[in-house]
Amino acid sequence: MFTLDADGQFDRPRFSRLMFSDRRPAFREVLRRGEDLEFQTEDLEGARAVYRTALGEAESDVERVEVLNALGRLARRSGDLEGVEATHAKLKAYPLVFDADGAHPLSLSSLRLAQALSFDGAAGVIREWSEAVQRGQVPIYPGCRQVVGMFRERIGRKKARGDRIQDVQNLLDSVVDLVDLVNVYPRLHRAGPGRRTFLSGVDEGGKSYLVYLHPEEDGKATGVSLDLEGLREA
Repeated sequence: MFTLDADGQFDRPRFSRLMFSDRRPAFREVLRRGEDLEFQTEDLEGARAVYRTALGEAESDVERVEVLNALGRLARRSGDLEGVEATHAKLKAYPLVFDADGAHPLSLSSLRLAQALSFDGAAGVIREWSEAVQRGQVPIYPGCRQVVGMFRERIGRKKARGDRIQDVQNLLDSVVDLVDLVNVYPRLHRAGPGRRTFLSGVDEGGKSYLVYLHPEEDGKATGVSLDLEGLREA
């Protein structure tokens, strides 16, 4: 089930288009110094010091999440699991914030943490991220499909079988279904939330779908997306 607001925009699931922003010159410069130390000279301790200075001087949430992501990346490169977990916990306070390049640091941190943990730990991270997407606490955005693919790769590294893997796969499938629904948005928007509408077609994954859009009295609309192939198999 999904909802559109009175302007025909997604209310649930939460959806964010790809957006870019300019970095402040001073912030861009300190970030560049840290990246040079991290990637060019591989002075990880020097880079960490620069990133921590940048975090203390950050003037917006966009700047904070970018530096926290850099610190988490650095912790992972250093084999510092506690550091990865600490930056991830801080990023959870900014679930709707993207960096200047349009990347979603919380999702990147979830991937990083899943890669650092055991299978059971990784499954827990994937569950938390997937359920947050379903609740609208983490937005659907253009990079979501890639994130799902990387999560699938992570859990595929182990030879765990049965319900443990299937449960995680089902969660990721549910996120892909939301991504496919969001990609139907142009047709939903043209239909408009003001009238009862049926839409059918084939999504990016090749599955046939049927979407029913029901207008509400407050100008919003509630919709249901049906998996036609799944209904045939039922």
